Amino acid sequence: MNYAGRRTLLIVGFVLASSIAIWCLPSLSRVVQCAVSYLCYPLIRVQQWSVDPCKKYLSSRQSFNQLYREHQALVQAYEGLLAEHIALKATQDLYDDVHELIDFKERYAYADACLAQVMQRTLTHDAHYFVLDKGARHGVQEQMVVVYKHMLVGKITRVFPCYAECMLITDPKCKVAVYCQRTKAQGIIKGGSDGQMQLLHVHHLASIKENDLVFSSGQGTLFPRGFGVARIVQHEKNDVTYTISCNPLIDPMQIDYCYVLKKSA
Repeated sequence: MNYAGRRTLLIVGFVLASSIAIWCLPSLSRVVQCAVSYLCYPLIRVQQWSVDPCKKYLSSRQSFNQLYREHQALVQAYEGLLAEHIALKATQDLYDDVHELIDFKERYAYADACLAQVMQRTLTHDAHYFVLDKGARHGVQEQMVVVYKHMLVGKITRVFPCYAECMLITDPKCKVAVYCQRTKAQGIIKGGSDGQMQLLHVHHLASIKENDLVFSSGQGTLFPRGFGVARIVQHEKNDVTYTISCNPLIDPMQIDYCYVLKKSA
């Protein structure tokens, strides 16, 4: 038997002997009782020393369990607060993305405007278009105008139940009747395969200034008047014609949300 086993057996024997002695004390003479009490006292102390650590261990164990439960409760509370924080941050990020557009809608009071998110961008040599997350179920129809912060984005060309395609004004097939903001010269602007736009059919007696803004004139059958379209970056007069290059005011890669308007807006 190893040392730990012998020690345990000795303690158990002492405790048992002390218990028997204490039980028999009333039947012994006082002298014998006194002598036995001296003999039992070390055994009682040994018993106390062996039992107290167990009590302390159990007490500490209970305290640990209580602390563990409190820790778990705090972890759950933290996870709940973290989830709320994430939800609020996501809401704030969405608000930061769209609040300027919402202010724009309120400023111009377009009751029929529909806020749409850009789900896909296609910018190839032959086609420039967005896929928007609003379709026929949201009231979107073909030939509706798409705008962003009072700038023209394009027009709806194909509509499906849950989404729609918007041809951008930078598309080579898109044409918009426009006028120059400072000189009032009028013409037709069309997209180009390289993303740059060309201002065409400007009267040869009209004045053209570089860096002038180009606005929609509303003279076509679709686009309303007064929306920003482009900025003149270069022009050249050849006899009775102009060659005018413009940069679009919109950057298709930077637009995440836009408004879809009826053409009567």
